[in-house]
Amino acid sequence: MDDADEAGRWSREEWALLRDAPWIVAAGVMSADPSGPISTGKELDTTVALLRDAVDEPSVGRLVRAVAAEVAEAPIPDLRVAPAAPSQSLRHVEQVVAVLGARPGSAGLAYRRWLLALARAVADAAVDRGFLGLRGPRTSEAERHHLDDLAEALDLDG
Repeated sequence: MDDADEAGRWSREEWALLRDAPWIVAAGVMSADPSGPISTGKELDTTVALLRDAVDEPSVGRLVRAVAAEVAEAPIPDLRVAPAAPSQSLRHVEQVVAVLGARPGSAGLAYRRWLLALARAVADAAVDRGFLGLRGPRTSEAERHHLDDLAEALDLDG
């Protein structure tokens, strides 16, 4: 079975859940500590780059490559930074974990790890500006808290 056949292993609802997860996770991270348009653009660019990179990366596994291939070819969704996005992303990944848990094999673990890696990269994409505009931490406290919650929702150690 090649990557293109991967979607056929899942119901339409399951595939939509898996396919939408990268964008929902990215929106959750971006909304955990909203920043200006330049930082948000960097976070979005990072998400797109990670999706495109995953398409041809054998180490991420067939499921990740198939999701990334479909998502990378689709138009970028209109992501809104919203106060509810972090909690919505946590609920979404809990559903993802339930769907993946119903299937034996390592694809689920690889996919969950990839989602967390994507979230971390998005959080690190823009540098916060600290006191007097001096360089602050790459990942804010709010983002770190959300990443911890995300790792827990994904049933990963973090």
